[in-house]
Amino acid sequence: DFHQVRDDLQSLFPSVDPPIVEDIASSVAAGDLSRKQAIESLNEMGVMAVVESVKQQEAASECVIYVTHVGGIRKVRDDCRRLKHLFDALKIRYNEIDIAENKWIRQKIMNESGQNSLPLVFVGETYLGTYDDLERWNDDGELMAKLAEKGYG
Repeated sequence: DFHQVRDDLQSLFPSVDPPIVEDIASSVAAGDLSRKQAIESLNEMGVMAVVESVKQQEAASECVIYVTHVGGIRKVRDDCRRLKHLFDALKIRYNEIDIAENKWIRQKIMNESGQNSLPLVFVGETYLGTYDDLERWNDDGELMAKLAEKGYG
């Protein structure tokens, strides 16, 4: 039944526009698509929607910090917290993106930065450094210059 398929798909993929979900649900109800094919298509669209959202957030805020709320490793959890405190204390504008639940974005930024731990700091789409880098630059009085060099401010 179309309504049941539509409701199921919409609950699984809330980030995908409802008219797109309705079109795909119609195809499933008509027998043109299997549920598995519909879910695969919507999964790809959901990933694209998340990527687009991240791009918009990066454009809206010059400095982007990628963090995680999942604290499996104490240093990672503490560094994420310390980085936000450092930026707040220095009044550095930033957009925080928690990537704990999104393996695709995590892989993307890990590839772009060459790092495999969080937090990571970007200015726009340009990788700046880790918390350890930023802490060292702050201690040496170089942090604001490093940010400006990458286009911040």
